[in-house]
Amino acid sequence: MRSGKYSDASVSVREQRTSIYAVGGTCLVILLAVLIIGKASVVIIACLVSAVIATVLGYWINRYTKLSLHSAAMAGCTAVLLWTAPLIGIIMAIFAPLVGWARIRLKHHTPVQILIGWMVSMICVFVVFRLML
Repeated sequence: MRSGKYSDASVSVREQRTSIYAVGGTCLVILLAVLIIGKASVVIIACLVSAVIATVLGYWINRYTKLSLHSAAMAGCTAVLLWTAPLIGIIMAIFAPLVGWARIRLKHHTPVQILIGWMVSMICVFVVFRLML
């Protein structure tokens, strides 16, 4: 922000998010490689594979509209918990809409952008987990 590259801490301007996706995606791929080399559990690897795919989709979607990365992260974590620890996942799902509400209240996102974030991450988790576990 100090350099003027980003308008605010939430990187609210869609066009400014490209570098965030590039750096975040690169870090996720590096972490995934480390986990695979380190023989991490399949569940952890599936989480990272889901995150990488969701990041690529988010990057592509960002060309047209921004999605809420906060809501996507919350929904992705919720989906993982629904799959691995259903009771905790249900509790998390009850509270997940609060993140979306906060992003709308702060005027950083529209309800559609929140829904896109939820759908991208949840679909990625459920598809990857179905294939890997």
